[in-house]
Amino acid sequence: MCNLEIKCRILGEDADSMITEFYPPGWSGLLHYAGIITCETISVVVPRQTIIFLCKRDKQPNFAVWIDGDFEIVNGFALQPQNIQYRAALVPEDKTLAELILESRGGLSSTLNWCGKLRFGDEELNLGTTILDSSHNYEQMSRWRLTVEVEKLD
Repeated sequence: MCNLEIKCRILGEDADSMITEFYPPGWSGLLHYAGIITCETISVVVPRQTIIFLCKRDKQPNFAVWIDGDFEIVNGFALQPQNIQYRAALVPEDKTLAELILESRGGLSSTLNWCGKLRFGDEELNLGTTILDSSHNYEQMSRWRLTVEVEKLD
């Protein structure tokens, strides 16, 4: 269980279905409230974890989101975020995230132009974190939500 949730919205609509690739794949559970991640054992989770996903849109630029987070293992099964950093980049239409990762030979951070905010046409992609109420969570640990939202510019 991970106390981090990713919420992706495009023009006010839920956009989780537009996420076509998620690395590492076992972390795709962060797209759901339960935050269940799958891995062989919790010990394979490193304190500093990188998570990347690709969002493909019809007739609009594709983008990737890069998340770096520090996680503390609590009671052997819960992951508590300590420090979450994030950025986004436009992705060429004909490329998959898997292709970009392979081509970069582990240097994806310099392969794309990563930034905190993206603009494409009359739309803007914003990223932000919110710490949610902890009163109903396991051992009252705070739950983090990373919001990835594409909105029309005024």
